Amino acid sequence: MNRLRAILYGTYTLLIILLCISAMKMCSAPTPNNRDVSIEIPDTMVLRKARAIGHSGKLKVTLLWDCHCDFDLHIKQPNGSEISFQNTRDDATGGALDIDNTHGGPNSGENITWQDPPRGRYKITVKYYTSNGDHGGPFSVIVQQEGQQPKMYRSQLTYPKETVFIGHINVQ
Repeated sequence: MNRLRAILYGTYTLLIILLCISAMKMCSAPTPNNRDVSIEIPDTMVLRKARAIGHSGKLKVTLLWDCHCDFDLHIKQPNGSEISFQNTRDDATGGALDIDNTHGGPNSGENITWQDPPRGRYKITVKYYTSNGDHGGPFSVIVQQEGQQPKMYRSQLTYPKETVFIGHINVQ
């Protein structure tokens, strides 16, 4: 009888610990560093949309979304300067934001290109600037780099001022 009681107490204790851990995970708010980002090969339709937005170059990074929100594409370059709506052109690298969509809605996009990108590491982030009626939503970032297969990164933004780190691009 004592042995059965000990097994039951141990089982109950283990269940309580697991429930507490589960509850703590559900209560943690998403932050820019723990947002899930999936990486895929873009399908033909998405790639066609990305190619239709803005200019092309040896490196082209396109942000696509459909909600009525102002999402902003930011890319920190190897020289330390960032291209975004605040700094749309870098004459030293040739990088330029040529499409800046501030209203959102179906088939929205932003685009940054380089005709001849400098070697190094580029850091991509997407920021939720402001809502224009919707409360965030999913987005895709398509990276087209000469000599490589296009990559698509998917994630979502849920509240204004939120930032999602997408990944790095290495230019050789």
